[in-house]
This record gives sequence, structure tokens and C-alpha cells, in this order.
Amino acid sequence: MAYSALRTLVNRAGITFDALKTHVVFAEDMNQIKANIEYLESNRSALSTILNAANLGSGYLMRWDGSKLVNSKIYDNGTNVGIGTTAPLTALHIVKSQTRNTAYYDVLTLEGKALVGKEDSYGQRMLFRTNDSANGRTWLSGGISSFGNTDATNSWGNLEFQTKTSGASFTTGPTTKMVILENGNVGIATTSPTAKLDILSDILRLRTAKTPASAGAAGNAGDMCWDSGYLYICVSTNTWKRSTLATW
Repeated sequence: MAYSALRTLVNRAGITFDALKTHVVFAEDMNQIKANIEYLESNRSALSTILNAANLGSGYLMRWDGSKLVNSKIYDNGTNVGIGTTAPLTALHIVKSQTRNTAYYDVLTLEGKALVGKEDSYGQRMLFRTNDSANGRTWLSGGISSFGNTDATNSWGNLEFQTKTSGASFTTGPTTKMVILENGNVGIATTSPTAKLDILSDILRLRTAKTPASAGAAGNAGDMCWDSGYLYICVSTNTWKRSTLATW
């Protein structure tokens, strides 16, 4: 007898349920329950195979392989979830085997737009890629990397931001355009900043003009601004000085 889903209690036309006796069983309901029980009894062997504990590992989320439940790649230890590992160390811990120094492979893909990869054993990299649906290919467009060092007592590292130059080949990886060193120095267009802000360029731009209301206007030491006539510098709290701008 073919198996079908168990029936659920529904209101029937012309039936008013008693507030104290709300469960009404109809003959066809009993026949359906009987058919379901017969199915389970006649397929006990198949169900045993499907639910065989030998096929299942404790902690794994299950998947159906077409004939039985088997272990998936997702493991839940009750506190953390691991993908590719049975010893997750954080709320979500993803492990994928790799070959040292093999760059740019997927570990986590978000809507085909982003991926997280491990560059080598010394650093972690989050990479982003662009889909070229017209040509059926993808290429890397940018990334954020953290490369660290260690000694006997501590560890430290840099944070790098990569982008891809316009016109670069799709096989060319992104290159570092900004870096934050472990000592706090920030470099733009240089990976070796020697000051808290080191810009490898011949011009610095503040787009918007500002005129302090007076020499005692609110400000912090080091604030700078300009207008068409003066360059203003705040030399101490709420204390401004200015220099006249001349034409040549």
C-alpha cells in the first residue's frame, strides 16, 4: 500500500467542535493512519538501512544520498559549527585543505561576488572577484590581507588593502594600495610608511573650504582648513592662526 502524508485535523462543513471535545476522528482518518502504519511495518528493513546509526557520526548534520542518510561536511558540537572540521574553535569554523603558496582559491563564496582565501601559512586574505558573465569567467578585483610575524614572546602583523588597476589582465592579481603597519603607520601608495600618515604622491587635497569664525573658534591642535584668502591652522585648543595666500 502506497505511503502518503498523515492527515491533520481540519474543520469539516456542518461540523461544530465541542469546546471540551475538540478532536473528532472520521473513518477516512483512521484508514489513513492504518495505511501509514502498514507502510512502516512493511518497509522496516529499508528504514533500518536509511536510519542505520553506523552511517551517521555524532554531531554531524545529515544529508540524503538517494538511499540513506549520511554524514554531511557540517559538524555541530553543540557550541560551535564546523565545515570541513570536527573540532570547530569558533562559532563558525571553516577548513579547506590547501597547497602552500597556492593563491586565490575559494573557501567562502557570497552570491558569486566575494571569496575568502588563505594565501599561505603566514597570512589570511579576504578577496573579492568580478563576474564576467558575457565571457563566462571571473577575475579578482580586490582584497584585504593580514600578514603577521611571530617571535618567542608575541606576534604582530600588518593589514593591507588591495585593488586592481584599470586595464589589468584578468589573470593579474590585485596589488596593495594601502597598508596599516603594526606600529600604526598608514601608507597610501606605499607599503613602507615612515610616519603615521605617509602618502606617496605630490599633492594632498582638501576639497571643501572652511573659514573659522574667529581666532578663538572651536578647534583642536593640528586642525587645518583653507578659504580663498587664507590657510588656517589650529595651534592649540580653540586657538587659530592664519597665513595670507598670495597670487604669483
